[in-house]
Amino acid sequence: MQPAEPRHISFSNSDPNNILVTGRDVFKFYKLENFQLRPSHNQVMKKEAEVSTNYTCHTWLPDGRIALCTDLGQILILESNGDYKSVQAYDPKKISWPIYALIPY
Repeated sequence: MQPAEPRHISFSNSDPNNILVTGRDVFKFYKLENFQLRPSHNQVMKKEAEVSTNYTCHTWLPDGRIALCTDLGQILILESNGDYKSVQAYDPKKISWPIYALIPY
């Protein structure tokens, strides 16, 4: 088993005090309060078991939600607080391709 590996860090586009860190077996939400980072939670809340935890990239959507991609080509949609909402563009019966970049528009 490979160790956890952070890959991507970003600030929320709707609240710059929210910070998200993702990577292989890494999902960490932080809040900036009084010039200190305070951990909020460290996993995707309420996600389905078959969703990979090897997160390859993420982006904040214009409405504050998060799109989070995996090594299996899954695109997860999360609420702005990190709660799992749904999985998009994934068919477990087909060959999976990792997604390494997302650009919201």
